[in-house]
Amino acid sequence: MSDKRIYAFPGESPIGEHRGMTLRDWFAGQVLLGLVTTNYDVGNSPDPDGEYAKRAYHLAEAMMGERTETGEF
Repeated sequence: MSDKRIYAFPGESPIGEHRGMTLRDWFAGQVLLGLVTTNYDVGNSPDPDGEYAKRAYHLAEAMMGERTETGEF
């Protein structure tokens, strides 16, 4: 992945410009929500080893790569 960061919610605050979270982090959070919701619905326990987070970032990387390939950035 490129070192260029794409921010999900850039803007300004009373103390100056802020970048907010990266788009990659936002994608991972959305994926994580789906993973946790789906697994709680079927009665699985929480994920103490961080496998959900690893999967979420893996899928977020794929989403960022797809944006780059299609020219959407």
